[in-house]
Amino acid sequence: MDIKLQGVRNIRDFLEYGFPEHIRSAHLHDMTEGDAEVLSKQYHLKTVIDLRTAIERKEQPDRVIEGVEYVHIPLFEESRIGISHERSTREMGMMIPDMPDLYRNIVTDEFSTAQIKKVMGILNDNGRDGAVLWHCTEGKDRCGIISALFLLSKGIDKDTVMLDYLKTNETSEKRAEYYYSIAFEKSGSRAIAEKVRDAFLAKREYMEPVIEIMTSQKSI
Repeated sequence: MDIKLQGVRNIRDFLEYGFPEHIRSAHLHDMTEGDAEVLSKQYHLKTVIDLRTAIERKEQPDRVIEGVEYVHIPLFEESRIGISHERSTREMGMMIPDMPDLYRNIVTDEFSTAQIKKVMGILNDNGRDGAVLWHCTEGKDRCGIISALFLLSKGIDKDTVMLDYLKTNETSEKRAEYYYSIAFEKSGSRAIAEKVRDAFLAKREYMEPVIEIMTSQKSI
């Protein structure tokens, strides 16, 4: 269910699935004092898992909430071209990767899968105190994959997992169109502008390889 905050985008918990202490979001760089109070007092947040690269964290460091543990578990060994969407948009979409391939690589690359296991260990730790929040930059790709794997690990069916992933578009569509306009203005190319726009959207064809790979391997 959506969490209404002022400075944090694309944030919601998994109350509807029976896991109210599990929260997903975009980065926490613009989190307000009021947002921090809501997460701390209302949601009892105790752990934040940052899935971003060191470069992304340096550019937009999370605002720190007192009493919360911050764990850095990047899903990439080093910064990959196109994953920081706003930065690549300034380059007119030229460096945005093929999104289905990106998703597939995250769940097959040796480093990334080892990192995923670390994240899942925290999310499935029943002895952990308080709520846990995980995020990347937009709260869509890396965060979306971890969210899907968490729900699958809890026995949530594939169709429901996909619908949950697609909920991101409720908050990202306007943002996607905004960056489409910027990219088209800079490049004059609708193809490039569409590529940029699509990088901000959740699409079935991005997540389908992940669900297929992980359910077939029964590794969640």
